[in-house]
Amino acid sequence: MNKWATLAMLFAAYATYYVTKKNYPYILAALSSSTTQGMAEGGLFEAHSVAAMGSVHEAMCAVSKVAGGVFVDALPAPAVLAGSLAITAAANAVVATTSSLSVMVVSWGVNGFFQAFGWAAVGSIFFEWFPDPSQRGALYSVLSTSQNAGAAVAAVIVPRAMEATGSWRAAAAVPAVAGLGVATVTWLFVVASPGSGAGTTCPAGPYPRGDSAPAGGSWLAVRSVVGDWRQWALGVAYLLLSVVRSGSADWAVAMLGHPSGGSLSASDVGIALAAMELGGFVGGIGGGLFSDRVFRGRRAPVMLMAALVGALVAPWALGGGAALSGALLEWGAPAALVSKSTMTAAVFFLLGVVTFTPHVLLGLAAREMAGKGAISTAGGFVKGLGQVGSALAGTPLSHLQASFGWNAVALSWGACMALAAACFAPVALFERASPATPRSKLAASVKGMKTD
Repeated sequence: MNKWATLAMLFAAYATYYVTKKNYPYILAALSSSTTQGMAEGGLFEAHSVAAMGSVHEAMCAVSKVAGGVFVDALPAPAVLAGSLAITAAANAVVATTSSLSVMVVSWGVNGFFQAFGWAAVGSIFFEWFPDPSQRGALYSVLSTSQNAGAAVAAVIVPRAMEATGSWRAAAAVPAVAGLGVATVTWLFVVASPGSGAGTTCPAGPYPRGDSAPAGGSWLAVRSVVGDWRQWALGVAYLLLSVVRSGSADWAVAMLGHPSGGSLSASDVGIALAAMELGGFVGGIGGGLFSDRVFRGRRAPVMLMAALVGALVAPWALGGGAALSGALLEWGAPAALVSKSTMTAAVFFLLGVVTFTPHVLLGLAAREMAGKGAISTAGGFVKGLGQVGSALAGTPLSHLQASFGWNAVALSWGACMALAAACFAPVALFERASPATPRSKLAASVKGMKTD
């Protein structure tokens, strides 16, 4: 298997991870007593009770992100990738077959714990197959858009599966089947590095821009990462961004279905979520290319710009589409082109661009700043703090909404983006560019593609 086939397999595997977790907004909406969505057995629980699934999921992700990075630095990454995907699929299968909220919460927590190992394994394999830092930003961004692809697929197939079966259980059953299938293919074909066999591992690839190279084992790797202020700045920024990204995705069905959000149908919300993932795809690819070509491998300036724009865009997530539609209709725009659903999708597209650009580059920047032997540990540390933010988008956000309404939630998202920009600023000031020019490395990459 050559490096491009490996990249495609990694893309498919991690996209499936997202299918097995981005079905949660539909489960949340269907089981909440305030939004039954017309499903059989829908409306079984209070919204804040079902939201515990999301909070436990993200909290478990936060715990295992750091542990996952340390373990993947020492364990066979392909086995971790395939095995963890199979377990997340099994957790979905349990949710699809039980009526106990406690069992659902525990199962979704298990899902979250093993979701966290997926990207650490993907990153470890990717860095072995693509060691060139000046082409890595663009390719890493392409790989990261597997998240958008998986979430978009979930937004398309999950509501339709629910409508076809008339049951919310299809929202968990379909991803379970997909996850088990892709996990099997991944186990059979993905290898850790060029020249290695299935299930093998090898030392982490070179990081010429790293400032340290801990060689004394996992403890020194953790200490080198935790002692680096840049990793903390990136991690806190990731926490704040995750409040916005996870909150807007998980609560979109409930928020946009509310009168203040435009009273959109579940299908229209699905289109908005798919548009957000499309925006994430554009932002992820564009951010990687921009950081490679314009900033010579510096990631922080691009993340800073995206966060600043996001501070203006995020408050429009609630009702922004309806407001734009009304204004454009008054100006004589064709109703078919500026409907509430279309304008809401446009707002969510922009939200996807500004949140996913730093989301993609954060993990890459953390890994590039780490020394050899601490690569996955650095990625896991930053991602772990990001998962704390995702956990805050669950039950805590539901209490904020209950106390102050959806407007307060949207404004809090704008504030989070502004604070994330403040975290990126000092990192951007001190981040070093890659010593190699992008043009020369790109030429070498093209030459390598011809010989593969």
